[in-house]
Parts: sequence; structure tokens; C-alpha cells
Amino acid sequence: MPKLPFKHDKSHYPEYHALLCRIHSDLETIAYELESHTVNQPSGTVDPDIVFDAIPILRKLKTALEATAQSKSFFKTK
Repeated sequence: MPKLPFKHDKSHYPEYHALLCRIHSDLETIAYELESHTVNQPSGTVDPDIVFDAIPILRKLKTALEATAQSKSFFKTK
């Protein structure tokens, strides 16, 4: 018996797109808050260890923002 091709159920795409939008917004908020409390402070007001620790986290948040933006655009067009 031949296998039938997989049929995509796109009815969940709008719900998933809305979830991605909320996650993207939350990531933006977290990145902004971390930046404003660490790297965007006047020099010498934040412990350099804290700034050193925050930079890799900010990079990963920005990578996650890029990924969610790509996914949002993909699922918006479907």
C-alpha cells in the first residue's frame, strides 16, 4: 500500500505566529532591561564583572531575536 503524502494542517499557524510575536516582544524587553542596567550605564558605575557577564547573554538574546523574527516572517506568510 503506497504511503499518502503528509498534509500540513495550517490551522495552527496563526496561533503559533501570535506566540512567536509575544516571545519576540518579551526577548526585546529582557534585552533592553539588561542593556539599560549594564552596558548603557556611565563608565565606572557598574562593576566590570557584571558587564563582562552580561555581554554574552545579550549576544544570545540578540541571536534569539533574529531567530524569532525569521520564524515570524515565515509563519506570517503561510
